[in-house]
Amino acid sequence: MRFERQNSACEMLIEGMSGGRIAIDLSTIEDLADGDPQVIAELIAMFVRHTGDAIAQVRAAVEAADFAQTARVAHTCIGFTASLGISDLVPTLRELERASKAGHREDVARCLARWECEFEQARRALEHRIKAGS
Repeated sequence: MRFERQNSACEMLIEGMSGGRIAIDLSTIEDLADGDPQVIAELIAMFVRHTGDAIAQVRAAVEAADFAQTARVAHTCIGFTASLGISDLVPTLRELERASKAGHREDVARCLARWECEFEQARRALEHRIKAGS
């Protein structure tokens, strides 16, 4: 995994094992926190906790074939994720919501797996950012 900080856009690019890249607009989190490092860390921790819980909820709902629940959780996460500047996860969440509404179990499972991978990449990058303190 490789991290790059793009100074002009205040964006962190994460290159994952699959070669895909996820962009995180750090300026969004920094603006929400008014630049306060403690608040930045709290926002990142909240994202990690909320998204981890949401993934667990979706995983359980998929096992129960409760696609209405998977659609609700995905929909909730779209706004939350985008509001923190982690909008590259949004297309996967939208696809998860659509597949859930259509009741396509295989597509839901595929989207969930992709979301988990993207989340893990974003989580590592954000936690790296907290440790770096920059």
